[in-house]
Amino acid sequence: MWGKSYDVDDFLRAADEQVDRYNSHRGRFETLAGETQTRQADLRERRSEAFASLAATLLPDLSDSATLETVASRLGLHEIRTLQSQLLEKLSRNAFRRREIESSPAYADRELNLLRLETKRDELEPLYRHANEEWQKYQSQEKLAQLMGREYGTDRYEHRGWWRFLNPQFLDDWRCADAATEALGFATFEGLRIAYRERAEQMQVLGRDWSELQEQREAIETLEEERERLIREETELPQETYRAMGERIAAILDGGKSPLVDALPNPDALRSRLTEISGMSAQAEYLDGLRTQVEREAAGIAERAEKLYGERNRYAGNRHRYRNKRFSGEQWDKRFGNHRTARYEPLYGRYSRASDTVYVFHDYNRASGLQDFLWWDVMTDGRLDGNFIPEVREWRDHNPDYRYDRNDSDFSGSSSSSTDAFESDGFGGSSFGNDPS
Repeated sequence: MWGKSYDVDDFLRAADEQVDRYNSHRGRFETLAGETQTRQADLRERRSEAFASLAATLLPDLSDSATLETVASRLGLHEIRTLQSQLLEKLSRNAFRRREIESSPAYADRELNLLRLETKRDELEPLYRHANEEWQKYQSQEKLAQLMGREYGTDRYEHRGWWRFLNPQFLDDWRCADAATEALGFATFEGLRIAYRERAEQMQVLGRDWSELQEQREAIETLEEERERLIREETELPQETYRAMGERIAAILDGGKSPLVDALPNPDALRSRLTEISGMSAQAEYLDGLRTQVEREAAGIAERAEKLYGERNRYAGNRHRYRNKRFSGEQWDKRFGNHRTARYEPLYGRYSRASDTVYVFHDYNRASGLQDFLWWDVMTDGRLDGNFIPEVREWRDHNPDYRYDRNDSDFSGSSSSSTDAFESDGFGGSSFGNDPS
């Protein structure tokens, strides 16, 4: 007995449905990639704040040169002296400029000047608008501006005498001049020429006055904006300096492993900050690897959809040629079976869960005091396979004896292999080759 077969019309309907499913899955993966990228940016900003907090722990007062000198000497980190001097110099210049602005008549009388400018603007605007509307009427007439430029109707016009009536340019100018004169309601072109010149002069005067009003208003607004920026920088510049100092200090202290930590004030607080920074750095790296993997999945889905859609269009574009084509049940299942998209829903769920788990993690003190550990396991409690992330995979390759015990999180060597505790469901990477198109 022959099995069920399908014709081209069946193929076209099924292909449209399959492409829609592909596009739906691709859209979800792309959305997840975008959300993960946003989370990366947030974590980097939080890490920047942690760098600033680290520096502030050592240097509560950036103007305290004695304390800063002690820290710089103990760490051998003379860059922080430069950062401090640059900050103090910048703040001093800003303070001088701010006093200069606030004491200037232009700023002190700004409200009265703005009121005066607004009054003049209200008086000038209707005159300028009316003049501009009239001017545009002149400009809309065919070649009228060129006629005025060539001084048509005066002794200085280039075509004169009886022979001008044989010149095509004169005849065209004559036609345009008569048309403009009639359209604008003048008895003669001479009257139009005088009115045009007067309107041009009026536009020049009004335009100059309008521009001057705008420039004066912008000058006042520029002063206000500059003052606001200077005030804002009084807070932002110290914070930026703290961040720059914190990055350099963290690099020297090697995540808290350096013995220099004990030679500094508040060593316990420093280690806590350094562990927090290390964890945030790992989170950002993990999310970057996850986003890359999700983008690869989305690209793979798009490629399959495009290939199927191309085959669909080949049949749809020549229905007569393929009118007798049939697809066997085996061929049909190969193209439209559930295996084509079944993996995407659970895969999306696992990627989404990994993104959520890594992003919301904040218990950085869980790793305090530990020397060799993998942040991924601390964040996921060893429940998610992270081998699709290069940093995780490389760390495990370089630490083959590493074990994670999620029962007591003591990182002992007696527990089962870390990979034994992971979900072994293909989460560790893309499977482009396992889904033939």
